[in-house]
Amino acid sequence: PTNQLRLSQASLALANAEHCPSTWSQMLELCNRELEQLTRTRSWRERVSRLLGPMLNGREPDLEEIAARLKLPTWTLRRKLAEEGTQFRSILNDTRRDLAMVYIRETDLAFGEIAYLLGFASAEAFQRAFKRWSGQTPGEFRRAQRQSA
Repeated sequence: PTNQLRLSQASLALANAEHCPSTWSQMLELCNRELEQLTRTRSWRERVSRLLGPMLNGREPDLEEIAARLKLPTWTLRRKLAEEGTQFRSILNDTRRDLAMVYIRETDLAFGEIAYLLGFASAEAFQRAFKRWSGQTPGEFRRAQRQSA
């Protein structure tokens, strides 16, 4: 799913009474820096991981969606990842693991909420995956992090 904003030509021609040239310049510079950082990403693994984070919210994106965002055929992305010695599923799991650890360490979100944010079908599925990744339950990990802080 994508969002769209459709405007008529007449609407586009209207002057904006709130226009501020200095703010416009600052925002344009900010966008250019962000674009530069995104395009400077060196590996396909990094590119896929950067795209996955925001897309995980409540669902599990698939390879086809990521390939479409990167404007590549699915088979090309699969081949590029294989050339780097990785697979989409591995990147998805690593991204979920890394985000899970950040959410548990830096927020008070309930584990069910974290499971949803990472696209897991249930809190139980998240807890099993987290135990596999870290050797600890999410609760044990959170307690250990708070005791060491």
